[in-house]
Amino acid sequence: MLNKGLNSLKTYLIIMGVLGILEIILSIFNLFFN
Repeated sequence: MLNKGLNSLKTYLIIMGVLGILEIILSIFNLFFN
């Protein structure tokens, strides 16, 4: 049970990290192309 919780937490953190990186990339593109 605990292991499953840790795995889903890890997945959640990975997804949030990817979304954060995409957001940063989009911000950089906005800076360059505005």
